[in-house]
Amino acid sequence: PVATLKVYSVASDSWTLKANMPTPRSELAAVAVNGKIFTIGGVARLNSWYQGLENATANELVSAVEVYDPGTDTWAKKADMPTARSSMGTAVVEGKIYTIGGLAANGKALNVVEVYDPWTDTWTKKADMPTARWALGAVEDNGTIYAIGGNVFPPWENGTVALVEIYDSKADRWTRGVGMNFPRQGASIGLVNGEICAIGGFITGPNTPSPIVEYYDTGSGIRVKAISPWHVGFPNPQVGKIDGGEPITISGSRFPADAIVTIDEKLLTQMKVTDTLITGLTPPGRAGERSVKIASPSLSSYVFAGKFIYFSPTDIALAGISPTQGRLKGGEIGNVTGGGFLPGVTVSIGTVEATNVVAKPTIITFTIPPGTAGQVDVAVKNPDGESKILSTAYTYLAPPTIEGIDQTFIPLQGGVGLEITIEGT
Repeated sequence: PVATLKVYSVASDSWTLKANMPTPRSELAAVAVNGKIFTIGGVARLNSWYQGLENATANELVSAVEVYDPGTDTWAKKADMPTARSSMGTAVVEGKIYTIGGLAANGKALNVVEVYDPWTDTWTKKADMPTARWALGAVEDNGTIYAIGGNVFPPWENGTVALVEIYDSKADRWTRGVGMNFPRQGASIGLVNGEICAIGGFITGPNTPSPIVEYYDTGSGIRVKAISPWHVGFPNPQVGKIDGGEPITISGSRFPADAIVTIDEKLLTQMKVTDTLITGLTPPGRAGERSVKIASPSLSSYVFAGKFIYFSPTDIALAGISPTQGRLKGGEIGNVTGGGFLPGVTVSIGTVEATNVVAKPTIITFTIPPGTAGQVDVAVKNPDGESKILSTAYTYLAPPTIEGIDQTFIPLQGGVGLEITIEGT
């Protein structure tokens, strides 16, 4: 284990070395509260923790709590966690840090829940998690903590679970939630706009890393369904004139009453908001593709609602192509939507020009030409020479080729599974 602290700057895309953490350790928890970073627990073995943590003694596990102040680049020691452990889940509720489960000495999975109050530098025990496990993820949403996945057996035994247990911090009570579709331990867990995202992890052990991403809707946060058409003759709903002043309707659910909508950072005018509908008039804008965002004082961050394309009557604006993929020999009927299309316009899919082109001011219909497998650009060019490109907007699909099939028996909880691998292109 190491004590290194490096800080990444988004603005400069660079890393800076900072003051070392006092206690070198791995498999620790780190959370931010009130602008400071609290590092909790972990394992202090000198060799890699997986080379025998199941045989670790109590003094090889860490109960230390150390807090880093970015403003002064200094560390301070705080009250030790009552139960030394590593690989636990952590979440912050109303400024207090909840440590959940983890791995104790001799590889024992824990269900203990202990809460740290940074204001008083004290720990309090809470209701045990129903299922003891380690390498779990934890995330908080509106005072509720979701404990997700993990392993219920000692290290490297196949005890990976899809389990989700939900903790009510006000009632100090646990309930069973909806499990993940795929059992995993060590997945990264995050919350965005009321949706929990579980990324990667291990399926059955260290030799089975997973690329799986799953989302769970907690029932909170804004949900955007569609931005409805508002410009006559435009089949694509996200296109409008640079002058603005056109009606826009955003449908969805759980819109806060104080919601505000911007297109390219400019406010909609004459806005009206209900729980399921936002209406208003578009602001003037710059030609091209712009972001639509919904914000509110009640939201922790803005919600990206989609893209909006401003066009000038004298300019080409490309909204999209339909379909977005097809067979190598072509022959399907395609449509490009947008604006500013003139009689005699041409459409190229990749490097091949489409045939049977019929143009209207806001839509072009054509026959898709043959092509080679992969993603290609879609180019539209008016007779006056003006052109625009939809980058990698169309995909030619090649028939699959199978080079080999391999099958392996893998142990599962309560039985054996068959893992099948198909190689090819």
